[in-house]
Order: sequence, then structure tokens, then C-alpha cells
Amino acid sequence: MTATLTLSRRELLKGLASAAALCSTSRASSYAGGPTAAREKLSLMRYRDVKLTGGPLKAQSDRIHAAYLALDEDGLLKELRERAGLPAPGEYPGGASTPNSVASFSVEPKMSV
Repeated sequence: MTATLTLSRRELLKGLASAAALCSTSRASSYAGGPTAAREKLSLMRYRDVKLTGGPLKAQSDRIHAAYLALDEDGLLKELRERAGLPAPGEYPGGASTPNSVASFSVEPKMSV
């Protein structure tokens, strides 16, 4: 006589998920030095306490810093200075900052009657 076990898909998935969760928690506690290992609390740190000394994050930070320093301040402020009636030296930087572009923003409040 053979006994057959009939499981629905839902019951099978519940069982597999439970088994996976049980395995992952026991494995995580063994990686952390066991369930009795003391855990250090995370604390906030100030940005000035963080030092990038090398690697891909430092390279990306240097590239972004150089790109920001290379921006033309007069070009970025040209439209706002013109609207304020101030002298506006420089060229428009292009892209969304050009006048009459679709992405151009307006600093003037819109009022409806």
C-alpha cells in the first residue's frame, strides 16, 4: 500500500518559503558569531567625518566635483538675471536652461481669475 501526499501549489510554496526563512535565519546567526554575539549599535556620523581615500567612489566623487567646478555660473544665472532686470553676461548653457525650452521653469507665480 502506498500513501500519496497531495499538496496544492499554495501549500507547497508556503512550506518552501518557511524552510528558506528558517535556513536563512540560522545561517545569518552563524555568520554573525552566533545568536549571543554582541551587536554594536549604528550611530549617525557627520559628513565631515567621512573620508574617501581611493577606489571607485573617490573617482566618481572627483569627476562630479570637477564637472560642477567647470560649470559657468554666469550662464546658469543668465535667465534669472534677465528676468530681474540685471546685467546678464555669459552664454546660455543649453539643454533645459535655454529660454523657451519645454523643460524651462518659471519663477513667476501663475494667477487665474
